[in-house]
Amino acid sequence: MNNRHHKKRKKHNLNRRNDVEYSEIVEGYETRETKRTRVWENNKYFYAFAYFLFFVPLFLEDTRRTRFYVNQGIMVWLWLILGNVALYYIGFIPGMELFNPTAQWIFSGIIFFLALYGFIATLMDRRDVRLPIIGWIDIVK
Repeated sequence: MNNRHHKKRKKHNLNRRNDVEYSEIVEGYETRETKRTRVWENNKYFYAFAYFLFFVPLFLEDTRRTRFYVNQGIMVWLWLILGNVALYYIGFIPGMELFNPTAQWIFSGIIFFLALYGFIATLMDRRDVRLPIIGWIDIVK
C-alpha cells in the first residue's frame, strides 16, 4: 500500500462563515457565534435578574433567549404566589393552624433557592439552564 494515501490531511475550512477569525479579517462582518457571544455578554446580568424581577429582560431585544428568561422569572413568581396562597387556605383546615406558617416559610425558601440557583447559573455563563421542578412549563412563547 502506498503511504501517501494514508497520511492525514489538514482539513481546509471552505465555508468561511463558520470561521471565527473571519469576522476580524473582514470589517463589518460578524459570525453568528460571535454575535451570540456578544449579545450574551451584554445582557447576562439582565437575564440573571429576571429570576427576581421577571420584567427586567422585557426592556431587551425580543429574542428566544429573552423570552426564556422572562418565562423562568414568571414561573418563580407564579409558584411563589400560588403556593403561598394554597398554603394559607390549607391553614383553615382544623389541626393545620400550627403547621401552616412553617410550611409557608419552607415553601418560600425552596422557591428562593431555586431562583438563586438560576441567578448564579446565569452569571456563571451556563446558558439557558431550566430551573428544576418549576422551570419546565412555558408560558411565554
